[in-house]
Amino acid sequence: MRFGSSKLGRVSVTVRGFDIERDDDLVYEFLVSTFNFDSMNSYLLPAYWAYGLLHPFFKPELSNLIGLWESDGELVGVATYEWYPGEAQLHVHSDFTYLLPDMLRYAEQHLSSTDDGVKELAIWITDAETEKRQMLQSSGYTLTQTEVVQLYDLTKPFPRVALPPGFRVITGAEIDSERLAKFWWEAFENTEDMPDRQRDWVARWRTSRHSNPELLTAIVAPDGEYACGLGMWVDQANRFAYLEPLATLPKYRGLGLAAYALVETMKRAKDLGAVICDGGSNPFYNQLGFTPHLKRERWARNE
Repeated sequence: MRFGSSKLGRVSVTVRGFDIERDDDLVYEFLVSTFNFDSMNSYLLPAYWAYGLLHPFFKPELSNLIGLWESDGELVGVATYEWYPGEAQLHVHSDFTYLLPDMLRYAEQHLSSTDDGVKELAIWITDAETEKRQMLQSSGYTLTQTEVVQLYDLTKPFPRVALPPGFRVITGAEIDSERLAKFWWEAFENTEDMPDRQRDWVARWRTSRHSNPELLTAIVAPDGEYACGLGMWVDQANRFAYLEPLATLPKYRGLGLAAYALVETMKRAKDLGAVICDGGSNPFYNQLGFTPHLKRERWARNE
């Protein structure tokens, strides 16, 4: 599917829709090769991309709406929704930043959502991306949310954590895929029936060539119930570990299970070559030694 093209001097750029069957690796490798630690690619990290395509909330049937910009057969930009239209990210090669206004217009046309006749779009950037911020401000977008991104330096000593008596850790192939998927559904306190896409989520995760199944971690309670679960992905080219997801069943919270699972998994990520681990904005991460790196910003506009 071709949507158009643009030119700057002798450079011709063509825009087309994403093909989920053949373009997954193409986008992943583009995000790896253009990774910028200072701006973090609008938080469109390579591992974030791989994880997002597998996530139960992702809408694969709409993935052809994701836009790809190519020059001489090489990918130079991507405009994608996060899990569903209405929330989007724009990432472009540093030599092609002039494409950003076109990418924003594309996102407005193809990646917006409509609620009660109101067209809505939110663009996620980081506070290090001043060019994108200025573009969004001048286009009528308003800052509606910020989130701190915290990182852990894996070259420094790890905090001391302890596992309560009777609990044990299992990893990788020891973990039952369907049980872990069901655990995460319950740990994030979903009340409706678990959908089929959630049921086989971890099984599909294990077959992704971008995943690190050995970094799947579960803590098992004395009665055999999965009490805490954690996933982590390592972008080995950039030596960056991406944490997602991490949760504990409500009845087991406050026992230090999440801290133990995280520290032990970070040690294994370090063994795979990672030197930095991403963490969330929750004070939990700060208490473990994560430090703020930048902020994610959500800029929104309604029509």
